[in-house]
Amino acid sequence: MKLLLLRHGATPGNLKKQYIGSTDQPLAPLGVEQAKERSKSLPPVEKIWVSSMLRARQTADLFYPNQEKKCMDSFREMDFGDCEEKTWEEINDPSIYDGWLKNHPDACFPGGESLQHLLYRVAAGLSEIAEDVMQEQISTGALIAHGGVFMALLFQYGVPEKSFFEWECANCGGFEVEFHPETLELKVLSQIGEGRIW
Repeated sequence: MKLLLLRHGATPGNLKKQYIGSTDQPLAPLGVEQAKERSKSLPPVEKIWVSSMLRARQTADLFYPNQEKKCMDSFREMDFGDCEEKTWEEINDPSIYDGWLKNHPDACFPGGESLQHLLYRVAAGLSEIAEDVMQEQISTGALIAHGGVFMALLFQYGVPEKSFFEWECANCGGFEVEFHPETLELKVLSQIGEGRIW
């Protein structure tokens, strides 16, 4: 089936280049405008899955108004712990980033969620989507969530294979993929949107 992986619009923290994970920020005015503009080019879909976080739900309602959505906690953004709402300049600790750059499963921001847990959590969510697809015979759908979620999904199941950070996407950007529910494979067909990545 064809599945759109769509990142939420920009938040106030995104615009300040802060780490915004478990902090449940709304969209910034720019994020609202981004979502409205992106909605003009999105195809209709049969089913919509969305992160339960406010910024994702707001984006989903702007992308696909008046359409039912399935909210899923498994697609919430990563918890950055003590680094929430801080910029990299404020954190200024290369040792924190080292594990991430090496895709180490135990990589973790202080007080936050490990990479391993994020990978496990989003994989469970994708399995739930696969069940929906097979049970309901869905041929088109959209998942509206977060940059970290999509990096974690595509790092595990994306084709072609790439490193974790090579799957970054801009606000209201993402990927069109061919999703195989039996194997969870996500074959990337095209990238949606370009521009600055916050």
